[in-house]
Amino acid sequence: MNLKPNAYRFPVFVTLAFLVIFSAACNNANQETSNQSVTTTTNSASGANSVAPAAKEVESRNNVLVRVAHLVPGAPNVDLFVDNAKMFDNTTYKRVSPYKEVSEGEHKYYLRQAGQNTAQSLAEEDERTSDAGAHYTVLAVPTSVVGRPELKIIKDDYSAPANGKAKVRVIHAALGTGDIDVVANGVSESLFDDIGFADDEEYEEINPVNGTLEVRLEGKNIAVATLPNTVFEAGKLYTIFVVGSPTGGARVEAFVVTDEFTAPRTMNGNPMNTTNSNVVP
Repeated sequence: MNLKPNAYRFPVFVTLAFLVIFSAACNNANQETSNQSVTTTTNSASGANSVAPAAKEVESRNNVLVRVAHLVPGAPNVDLFVDNAKMFDNTTYKRVSPYKEVSEGEHKYYLRQAGQNTAQSLAEEDERTSDAGAHYTVLAVPTSVVGRPELKIIKDDYSAPANGKAKVRVIHAALGTGDIDVVANGVSESLFDDIGFADDEEYEEINPVNGTLEVRLEGKNIAVATLPNTVFEAGKLYTIFVVGSPTGGARVEAFVVTDEFTAPRTMNGNPMNTTNSNVVP
């Protein structure tokens, strides 16, 4: 009697069962986070904590969440307009704003010098932010003209990291630095390597970190910026922003923005309204 077909059947069944369970667990985790608020902590001197409403709540209003990051050394404080409405005002260099709600769909984003509501825009970008409930960051990044920005819009993937992992990405906005690596002191392999200027870097899941990180020139033991006393905890999301311009005379620096899932804030047992009333239709 030939039993080989049955011999293969059991491990295949076990593998399929594992995949089904794993997929269900991931879906449950992402469903849970979509019902949670996102608290953002900015470690730059000019930053502050902010809380964005839960993705499900925003989705129910057919809106998306948008924030702006000013990463252009030598540029003035800026206002960001969505279509004809000013959404963010007087954003300073190295500042990452709180999220605000914008209706899903196609919009035109304009960056102007702060307070210059009708002036020629410093930069503009068309973008279709079409996934209701999703998070987006509008990056103002430098160009070859000192102090002259351009806009780049990236989607923030707030799916939950795997158990025991942190999610981290690197935004390289230090024009003239060349490609970079991010290395944890005492660890032989880079956490991130060969990151190009303004590349579309996605989150990577990594083990928790507690120590000093260095931003180095790609493939070299030459640090251009340091992040001492860095703590990346499991379950949280982190963005490392690398800014400055050696060719433009601005010191290369790095700072971290932390995003974490939190239960909606309550008052007397009732959910607090975290909705931002400044919404572009």
